Amino acid sequence: MAKIYPPIPNENSDKYELEVRNYLSKLPDTWQILHRQRVISGKREKEIDFILINPQKGWICLEVKGGAISRDESGWIQSERRIDDPIDKMQQARSLMYGLLEKKGHPITKFWGWNLVFPSIGSTNINLGFDLPKEKIIFADQLPYMEEIFDSQLSSFGKSPNLNQDSLNTFLNIIAPEFNLHPTLQDTINREEKIFISLTNEQREAIDQLDGQRKVLIQGRAGTGKTILALEFARRKLEEDKSVLYLCYNRPLTEEIKLKTRGTKIDVFNFHGLCRYFTSRIGGSWNEPKDGDKDNFWNVETANLLSDALRKDKEKRWDVILIDEAQDFREEWWISIMDCLSHRSESYCWAFADPKQNVYKLDQYLGEFDIRPFNLIKNCRNTEKIAKTAYDYVGESPNMFVYSPEGEDVKVKNIKNEVDQILEVNNIVSRLVHKEKVNLDSITILTAKSTINSILWSQRYKLEFEISTKRGEKNKIFFSSIKRFKGLDSDIVILLDINESISPLELYTGTSRAKHKLFMLQVP
Repeated sequence: MAKIYPPIPNENSDKYELEVRNYLSKLPDTWQILHRQRVISGKREKEIDFILINPQKGWICLEVKGGAISRDESGWIQSERRIDDPIDKMQQARSLMYGLLEKKGHPITKFWGWNLVFPSIGSTNINLGFDLPKEKIIFADQLPYMEEIFDSQLSSFGKSPNLNQDSLNTFLNIIAPEFNLHPTLQDTINREEKIFISLTNEQREAIDQLDGQRKVLIQGRAGTGKTILALEFARRKLEEDKSVLYLCYNRPLTEEIKLKTRGTKIDVFNFHGLCRYFTSRIGGSWNEPKDGDKDNFWNVETANLLSDALRKDKEKRWDVILIDEAQDFREEWWISIMDCLSHRSESYCWAFADPKQNVYKLDQYLGEFDIRPFNLIKNCRNTEKIAKTAYDYVGESPNMFVYSPEGEDVKVKNIKNEVDQILEVNNIVSRLVHKEKVNLDSITILTAKSTINSILWSQRYKLEFEISTKRGEKNKIFFSSIKRFKGLDSDIVILLDINESISPLELYTGTSRAKHKLFMLQVP
């Protein structure tokens, strides 16, 4: 049987082409057939339904026209639809092919023929014109005899080309070369990111279901799109001329949200920054304790300072308050936060939290503020393999979209000691940058320790690249602790200083920060 490329028919092939393809497949194996082959030379581009090559005979172009076929003074008509002149189309395609082959000095250029195939119409004695002799038409009843038709046509050129296998391969490489392109990791990231964008658009539809709710606790595991929903809701309310406050827990997330909302009228603070802001507005004192009970100051006294300031400052309030990483907000803080609303009953307070990190039992006391829960289920941040790794640490399986990218395997490597992590990080980054064409700002290194206690920071001079604890610095890799990176994400994450003492919850937090690629370095 003849070899046909591609082995599986093009999805754009109509039923008539598929019928002809079936007959062509029964030709002897000396024939090789290209189906739906494009020929491009410069700005010129043509497509031929079938190109048939036989190294002992030559090559044939076929154009298939099914259904009713007619021609009048205005041109060709197929099933009541105007079409381009198929003869002219083949001649132009042949001309392009001839030019490509001639440039390479290929001998088969002298042995070529063409046929129109009418698979719906039986043989007829109707005069089709001088430009379309009947021997150039293959009718429905002639389909089983195409080999004889081709042999007769090509033999008229005289002595056969008698090509060897190398010449045949050269022909195929000129017209339809085989190639094997491997995507870089950066290519993969770009492709997967487009998928994530479509997923997040789907997530935004949840807002339509909740828009009438004034007080909502939106709960979801890492990667379910909580921050995306918060930002979209903020954008919508700005369009309604509402004032918006976006509250975060930690400073890195606050800075990230400030960047994403730059140029808008959204006010962005972490909780303690909000307390300091109002204290300053009333001319109050902000005295951070140098010793003593620091926890009491940050956990309780700051909330009291905010409440006192709000009683004196009646002007600054917001129509909408959005609270990201709300599971980290203590119960004492919520009273003063609710006092920041312009209207207790009519204003919006939307809190976003991960129930697996709900250390302060958020859902147990938010009911007091008439805040009701809503659950996000689908992961729209991580590849499936990263999500499975992360969720496994909390004893769950991720709920993924059908078309979520599977992604690459998580790379886990046991390192002999802390110092050897430096060498491994260098190796990883070198491969990512030089081989996978990844940008440095797509990489984040996270430590299970504090940054200053990590060996990577104390021996950063040994690295072949620069790291920074400030995100977004040009030509530097961001370096942070897992705890400070909560609520954020990165295309590629390298986790280090991982050992048996690290809690599953912290590993869940750290691993779930990676969107496309995750490396884990385990030390004794």
